[in-house]
Amino acid sequence: MPTSPVLRRPGVPVSPRTSEGHPPRWTGRPGGHLVRAVLVALVVALGMVGLAVPAQAATCPCSLWSDSDVPAVVDAGDPAAVELGLHFTVDVASPAVGLRFYKADANTGVHVGSLWTADGQLLARTTFAGESANGWQQVTFDAPVQLAAATVYVVSYHTNVGHYSVDPQAFSTTGRDNGILHAPGGTAGVPNGIFAYSPDPTFPTGTFNGNNYWVDPVIGTNAPVLTGIVVTPPSASIMVGAQATLTATGSYSDGSTADVTGQVTWTSGAPTVATVSAAGVVTGTGAGTASVTATLGSSSATSVLTVRRVTAVAIGGAPATLAKGLTKQLSATATLSDGTTVDVTSTATWASAKPSVATVSATGLVTATGVGSAAVSASYGGASTSATVTVTAATLVGLTVTPVAPTIGRLGSVFLTATARYSDGTLTNVTGQAQWSSSSFLLASVANFLTPGRVQAFLFTGTVQITAGYGGLQTRVPVTIR
Repeated sequence: MPTSPVLRRPGVPVSPRTSEGHPPRWTGRPGGHLVRAVLVALVVALGMVGLAVPAQAATCPCSLWSDSDVPAVVDAGDPAAVELGLHFTVDVASPAVGLRFYKADANTGVHVGSLWTADGQLLARTTFAGESANGWQQVTFDAPVQLAAATVYVVSYHTNVGHYSVDPQAFSTTGRDNGILHAPGGTAGVPNGIFAYSPDPTFPTGTFNGNNYWVDPVIGTNAPVLTGIVVTPPSASIMVGAQATLTATGSYSDGSTADVTGQVTWTSGAPTVATVSAAGVVTGTGAGTASVTATLGSSSATSVLTVRRVTAVAIGGAPATLAKGLTKQLSATATLSDGTTVDVTSTATWASAKPSVATVSATGLVTATGVGSAAVSASYGGASTSATVTVTAATLVGLTVTPVAPTIGRLGSVFLTATARYSDGTLTNVTGQAQWSSSSFLLASVANFLTPGRVQAFLFTGTVQITAGYGGLQTRVPVTIR
């Protein structure tokens, strides 16, 4: 079992007892016991400097110690990871805005500060940043935490390397007071100077000899009081099984606002329609309307959540007939339990029963891949439907003639080639099936028989247009005669 966090500075032992009843092992130089005895006697004689004598009352923002207060022992020497804390109360309802601790040079690494109720409920936690090498270190909570009057709270910090500051027996007979802020001492029911050995931040419950470990709450100005809550969004609509996140914002008497999503109590007026987590995440469980309420103290606010389910899905653009190689965009529309419709084309799940005939993309684009019929389905929110896509043979979509713009001499000739392009991307030489014609028989002729596509120039120079026609398409190329 770990020893209590007490002074373990080399050469200055205290001889406390462990939880097993055995004195802890001390590493000190010879003669250290005398030095330690003198130091403790001096601290006690002085009334535990900075503790036994209440500090002068101050207006808030305030804390128990001033910046000039210094521990009797700045570095206890204990190298173990430990949580160190303090019980405290306030006379009037006030906001806790942060905390402080006194740092030794060797107390390095990450420090995490926490605020708790007396029974260990975590109210706020934050990590110290921008620390100096030693002295007082202060951090501010993300949002003020409203404290109740005459109620015991705990403020603590965690160090991974020990080397905390300590005033031995400081709280054994007396407490510490500063204005509305009090740290009890000499009270068996609320022992002060608390700790817990742990590698991670945890609630401190151990005590030893009323030691003070120099942890200090910081109380804010004017004790702003929560005056109202707003939940956003004030209304929302989700599907069954879907989630949405609500946020609670508190308004305070000083005009400030803060995110209190994690501090409010969330409740659903209709859990069969929607449930809500402690973090404000709502989940649709059934069709209908539910009021979700956030409550903090006497303030509350509500968001109205409409949960809908899908009753049917319809496919638009089908049934469809496509030539092989062509594409067509389908659409999907969902009908909801409240009678409204929603375009779910991009969010539905699409599938084809025969990908060899027709495929369909995640967004409903159908591609004809083979001759035949295929059922294409769309599913959304537990509902689905299908439609038939019929694929026919590839159709002619283009006609080209090559060479594109030939030049020949008088009485010369050139052979032209006609190529058909089909919807599935295939190309076919249709030179012999095409109908050829010349725009000027004075310049050149073009053959349709024996040598289809052969252009024969005559004696005159100029440019003649040669036309190829096939399957209802025509393509014209210029032939220059020089």
